Amino acid sequence: LRASVTAGRLDAGFDTAPESVQIELTRADGTVRVPGTVRYRVSPQVSGGSADVRVPRSWSAARTIVAAVHDSQLALLPS
Repeated sequence: LRASVTAGRLDAGFDTAPESVQIELTRADGTVRVPGTVRYRVSPQVSGGSADVRVPRSWSAARTIVAAVHDSQLALLPS
């Protein structure tokens, strides 16, 4: 998944674990739900706002989530 949202809302959910998720939020809110049965290499970059990361994490994980959050709120949640 690649998504860029400006002044809006992103809601995304996955039934199977994605290989790669890339999100950019600018003055927006987002919720992304991924299966909590695998680990993800998560790289949040926050410049105003917050990123609430509750998914299992590991720096050596093959699956990646990259999030750029600009004056926004992002929740990465296990499904």
